[in-house]
Amino acid sequence: MSRVSILSAFGLAMASPTVAAAELACAGRIPEAFRTAFNAGDAAKLAALFAEDADFVNVGATHLAGRAEIEAHHAKRFAGPAGAARLLGTTIVLRAPAPGMALVLWRWTMPAYTDRAGMRRECRTGVLAFSAVANGAGCKVVHAQNSQAMPGPDARSSAQVDACGAPPGTKGAVSRPGN
Repeated sequence: MSRVSILSAFGLAMASPTVAAAELACAGRIPEAFRTAFNAGDAAKLAALFAEDADFVNVGATHLAGRAEIEAHHAKRFAGPAGAARLLGTTIVLRAPAPGMALVLWRWTMPAYTDRAGMRRECRTGVLAFSAVANGAGCKVVHAQNSQAMPGPDARSSAQVDACGAPPGTKGAVSRPGN
């Protein structure tokens, strides 16, 4: 059996360059759409990026199962004190590991802000990983994992200087107004 036949049997046949490019272009728009919806406090628009049965693990390690739960969680977050937060970011990885699928890693920064309760929140950084699948109408996120940079022995993260001006994870503390 040829390599192509074996790959086809497992649904892993190589996609045409045109299809792969279209899938990557679609997936490449996900981070900006996420950032725009997040910054607007629009939970419905943010959730619309996800497949109906998507999984999302947020930066607090909470597993959100399905688009409805993703929307409800973000609506509550946007309505609360943290709703004043804003995201900046840049795509650091965009690739198609298999036909019809794309992986996007997006490095985000949440600049320091004062939340709606008057608490000063320091700058934070992290990486949000999106796994997306193509469908007839574009692509949808089927899984997302958000990780905040933390201090530690990992040379790849702790040696880098992030957009906050300090090693990743060293800022993220909460301070009281006036402190």
